[in-house]
Order: sequence, then structure tokens, then C-alpha cells
Amino acid sequence: MSNPTDFESPEVSEELSDNLGTKVRGLFATAERERRDYEDQWLKDLRQYKGVYDDEVVANIAAGRSKTFIRLTRSKVKAMDSRLMDIQFPAGSQKNYRLEATPVPDIDPTLREQVINEWFAQNASQSDLPPQPPTPEQIEDVIQEAAEDRVERMSEEIDDQLSELKYREICKDVIHSGNVFGTGVLKGPLFETRLKKRWIETADGVTLVEHEEMKPYFEFVPIWDIYPDMNAMTLEDCEYVIQRHTMLASDLRQLARRGDFDKKKIKNYIAANRNGDKSQTKQHEQELRSINGNKDSVSAIDNKQYEVLEFWGYVDGQDLVDMGVEGIGEDEIDDEFEANVWVLGNTVIKAELNPTAHGTRPYNFYYFEKDETGIFGVGLPAILADTQSMFNAAIRMSIDNAAISTGAQYEIDLTVLDLAKNPNPTAIFPNRVWFKTGNSGDNRKALTAHTIPNNTQQLLSLAQLAKELGDEASTMPSYMGGNDANIGGAGDTASGLSMLMGAAGITVKDVALNFDMGITQPAITALYNWNMQFNSNREIKGDMNVTALGAVSLVAKEIKSKQLTDFAVSTGNPMDAPYINRQKLNSERAKSLDLPEDIVYTKDEADQLQSLQQENQALIQQLQQLQKQVGVSNVAA
Repeated sequence: MSNPTDFESPEVSEELSDNLGTKVRGLFATAERERRDYEDQWLKDLRQYKGVYDDEVVANIAAGRSKTFIRLTRSKVKAMDSRLMDIQFPAGSQKNYRLEATPVPDIDPTLREQVINEWFAQNASQSDLPPQPPTPEQIEDVIQEAAEDRVERMSEEIDDQLSELKYREICKDVIHSGNVFGTGVLKGPLFETRLKKRWIETADGVTLVEHEEMKPYFEFVPIWDIYPDMNAMTLEDCEYVIQRHTMLASDLRQLARRGDFDKKKIKNYIAANRNGDKSQTKQHEQELRSINGNKDSVSAIDNKQYEVLEFWGYVDGQDLVDMGVEGIGEDEIDDEFEANVWVLGNTVIKAELNPTAHGTRPYNFYYFEKDETGIFGVGLPAILADTQSMFNAAIRMSIDNAAISTGAQYEIDLTVLDLAKNPNPTAIFPNRVWFKTGNSGDNRKALTAHTIPNNTQQLLSLAQLAKELGDEASTMPSYMGGNDANIGGAGDTASGLSMLMGAAGITVKDVALNFDMGITQPAITALYNWNMQFNSNREIKGDMNVTALGAVSLVAKEIKSKQLTDFAVSTGNPMDAPYINRQKLNSERAKSLDLPEDIVYTKDEADQLQSLQQENQALIQQLQQLQKQVGVSNVAA
């Protein structure tokens, strides 16, 4: 295991080192050292979530005593995971973002001219008179209409990209990481060139052809692999962000095949370090294996692993020029530039100016709760640490007390007991006869039974108190996850329970807003910028704004649902009912509750059902009349 306070740079030869690589490696060492306290907290959070006691707690539990761990924290985390996923990725056609044209769309002059020419052509075909030049108001109306059309096309393009990239599944990991560790990290969008295959029809028949296609991508970054500038309080204030990659030689060779990495340097480094350069396993890596029960797993040396650093931040112009980066003038050498640098050992294997639009870094943070004292957040396990510990202690004591109070404790006086007639005094069974010695001159008992008090109910009351305090600390009542059938009070009625759920949802809205501002807003904006910069489809490009709708849509949905319910109740009287389209009203109520659309009959279906019921009623009446006629005939006979 590595020493928490020491950093050892990988052993590499001088010819495989360079100035910029050494600088990046030094920054990583500093961030790693300063991040240590957070790692310790994350490990505690993970143990608490997985139901594993810390070593110091286990050391204080006596042998033979209960080591039960009831995972209340897991139920809270799972409930929050599900709630947020339901808010951010609702069923149906709803989205957690909206694209809209700016109030005064700024369209490329070439596109503006194209839109006006199309307007001329359309008006010329509709009239025999020579086309008149459009007024400024008509031009603005045409441009606004074109802008709205481009918004729709861009939205469809982004939806298709998110679906292909499995954005929802990636965000699920981001949300879970944020809820457990306090911080979830989403990386992207970046782009990669993919080799795609498709069938095309030619003169010789159907043929499978290959072509390269540049596509954006997102990825989830585990909290253990992100090393930001620890002196910053926010991601925007960081001088740099470093992502640590653990790779095998095969992974490095795949990088070498890409045109943006230095193939020669990678091959030389592998040749000089055949057994990898991870000479020691990180402290948190060993702890993670221990939590998962893999204390004796294969070491990094046996796996021949390499440590690669991906750096995003400010770099001196001279260092970039030394690495062969183009686009930096002689008068800019003393300036700093936003760059992306990959380091293997102390060797730079890739260096380029930040390729993203506006020079933004491709990392976005979701905080469950932002820690005002640092760059990382606070998760549910840290918030519930004391109540979880209190609950577990109460449960362990109740189990120990129940076990020890199940039967009596016996005291045997061997000086009074006749051992010849009682050869096995420790055997306790019904109707046993105990023989005392005949010379006992006093009234001492040979056997005395002691009953241990059973305090299980009092201890379970303490556990219930801890559970209720956990609800208060997390602001996530148990009934929000469907785990508490006996709510009591207002929760005994449907309207009361709805009121309680709405009140408890206030905190969830706040967390949903954290995801909106930390992930949805910057990620979708960056994807829009990527399409504007790299997408070859000119029909989707325009001046647009991105708005995150996760928390907003939740509030709007709850308000709309309540308004529809109140309206349905207030109009359910003979005076107002004839003027209300009940079918449409019920459809909107079902939609606001995210229920299937076919749960409400259409007008045609309702008419058919009513007609069928009338026919059945007529048949029943005919049958009843026929039965009466048959009865009268029988009486007459």
C-alpha cells in the first residue's frame, strides 16, 4: 500500500521525460496529496452505503456480540436515485431541457440571404405580378419563422444524439455518485471518429461499405479518477482538472493508433516499461478492494498497468511550442493557453489547444449538497452518518439483549450439590431432580435461576427514534420511497398524503435544480455548441438558448395536477357539468400524473361502450319480459 504522505514519480529514463510532462505530474502529486481527506470520507460513505463497518467500530464490538448492519442509508440513496431519474428523464415525450430561439435571432448572413431568396421564390409562384421587395417587418417575420424551424431541427438532432450516446444511462451513474459521495462527474461532449458500416444498393447488388463519422460522446467519470485544483471552491475557478486513467499496454497501443497521439513516444515508453509503471497500488484502491472482499486480489504490478494523466488547464505558450503545438505566435509565447495534455510517466504523448467551443473544459459536476469549504460536495451517507450509527447500535443491543434474555442464567453451588447423584450438573431439562448432600447444615440452594431483563421494546423504540431522526436529517421521509405503511395523521387520507408528499418534495426540487445547473444546462449547451461547430448539417444551425427544465417541470407538473383536480371537483355539479368536456379533462389529469394515455377512453370508444351497454340493457329487459310471460303461461296451465 502506498504511503499517504509520499509521492513517487514513475521510474523513467531521462530521454522519456520532458518539461511539460514533469509539470503535469507534479500538479497531480499535489492534488492527490490534498485530496486525501476527501478520499477517507468517500470510503466511509461507501462502507455505510454497502453495510460494512469501519475497522475501529468492529474493534469495539466484543466477540460473540451482534454485528448486524441495517442499511438505512442505502434505502435513502436508492429513493433519491429513483426520484431524480423520474424528474430528469420523465416518461413519454417530455424532456428535461428546452431549446428556443433568441428574441432577436442572429442568423449567418449567407443563411439570411438564402431565407430571403426562398421567400421571394415562394411569393413569385403565388402571383403573376413581379415580386415586391419585402418590408423590414416581413423580413424579421420570415427570419423568426426560419429560426423556429431550425430550433426544432436542432432539438431533434440533439435528441437523436443523446439517445445514441445512452445519455440517460450515463446520467444514472452520475446521479448515484452524487447521492453517495456528494459529487457526480459527467465528461463531455467530446468527439471521436468512428468507423461505421452500412448496407447500400449498387449496380452489382447490396454491398456493405465502411465510412468514418465524427460523433460526440459523453462519459461518466468515477469520483476516484478526478483530481481538480484543490485550492478552488468551484469548477470554474480551477486552474486545472486532471483525470487519471489506469490502462493496460493494449489500451496504450489503441491510443497510439489514433492520429492525435504520439505513436513513437508511446511505443518507446512501453518498451522501456514492460511491466507497467504502477509500482504501487493507491491507498483508496486497496481500500475499495477490501470493501468488496478482495483483500488478496491481484496487484497493479501483476496486471502490468500504466498510469495516464489527462490534463485540462492553463499551459505556458513556450511549453506548448516545445511540444510542437501549432497556432501560437512568437509574440504569444509568454502567454498562457487553455490546453489538453496527456502524460504517460513524465512524457507528453498528446498536447493541443483546447478543441471545445469557447475553450470550456469538458467536465461538469452534480452536487447533492455543495460543501462551502471545498470543491467537492456532501452526500447522503455523510449526512446520515450519526443516525445510521445510532440506529445500528440500538439494533445490535436489542438483538444481544433478546438473545441473552431468552433463557435464565443458572448459579450452581457445588459444595451443596451431591455430585455422585448429579453427574452432569450443567444439563438443564424439565422435571429434573437435584440432589443435595445430606450434611448440609444450612438452607443454601444447590441451584439458583437468574432472569435477565428483556429491554427489547425500549431498544427498538430507540431504533425508531434514530430512524425518524434520519428522515429529518436527510429530509427524505420513508413514505417517499414507499417504505412506511403507517404514516398516521394527515397521511391516512389520499389528499393528506398528497400534501405531505408535496411538502417533502421541496428538498427534492432543490436537488433537481443542482442537477439542472450542474449537468443539464452546461452539457446540453456544450452539445449545442458542438453541433454548431462540427455538424455538417447547415439546416440545424441558428442562434438559440438552452434552458434546463428538470426542477421547473416538476413544479409545473404538480401545480397543473392540483389545478386539474380542483377544477374537476368544482365543476362536478349538475349546473356546470353540461359545459365541461369530461373526456378531455380526464385525459389531461391522466397526463399530469404520467399515466398511460389509453387509460381514458376516447369519445368514439366511450360512445361504443355506451351503445353496447344500452343494447345489453334492452336484451336484459326482453329476457325479463319473456320470463314473466313463461311464468303466466305455466300458472294458466
